[in-house]
Amino acid sequence: MNEREHWYSQTFILFELLKCLKYRELAIIPPNKKTGDKTDKRIPTRFNSVWRLDFLKKLFDRYNVWNETYNLYMGLAQYSYMPYFSLSWQQRKIDRENWAKTSSNFLNKYDWGLDIDMKDYGKKTLHRETTKIKEIFDNYHLPYIFVSTAHGFQFRIPYDYFKPLQPKDLYYDESSANILWKIMVALKESERLKCPDLNCLPDSARIFALPYSLKILDGTNVVVTPLTDDQFINFKIEEMTPTNILKTVKIMNRGLLQREGTAENVKKFIKDYTG
Repeated sequence: MNEREHWYSQTFILFELLKCLKYRELAIIPPNKKTGDKTDKRIPTRFNSVWRLDFLKKLFDRYNVWNETYNLYMGLAQYSYMPYFSLSWQQRKIDRENWAKTSSNFLNKYDWGLDIDMKDYGKKTLHRETTKIKEIFDNYHLPYIFVSTAHGFQFRIPYDYFKPLQPKDLYYDESSANILWKIMVALKESERLKCPDLNCLPDSARIFALPYSLKILDGTNVVVTPLTDDQFINFKIEEMTPTNILKTVKIMNRGLLQREGTAENVKKFIKDYTG
């Protein structure tokens, strides 16, 4: 049994994945797949809906997630209803076209997400700037979720703390207040940060790394891990391997380690950074 199969064969890990995916998209994306490479049989797939363990396993079987190097992502959007797409390619195309026409009718939540990417700046700059952002969030007592990815870190604040703002106010479109984008730009500019990734406009189809899934870094599997404060202070990406995480972290029912905070704190944060 290879490392990926061993990781995903743990039922308690699959349940942690399912908790994150309730009424959200699961995207299965092959990293570093070159356009037009017919020898690479990995297939990217978006808008998968899973809410039961057997559905998740069927998808893993269909795309051979157990063995192939796929990255898994979750949608920042959450829906009141999301259909289960057929595993047949022909029917799946029809299902996706139908969902594209109606999905906005069911979108009722959209989380605020900030992606901190190492890019060309190196590990020290990445950790220093992420520390600065984390200090700001902690000073405001924001209810954020904080995870390590293969190339950086991601912050996410659940939509419920942004009410009474509407979901469309948190992602980019021509009619929205575009609050999310304003916060990201203001935060990056005011703190003179390099690593926050603003290349991807926040929209209703935006995806983030799925906590407790595996990503590839220089040929090595690493776990997308919700971090404690101590884990971040002493962070070493080399320690995020599946073998080490299974040895050192109790994953069953660990959850996302969301920090404590209130909607009032979020409101003050938005006001201070957007005016």
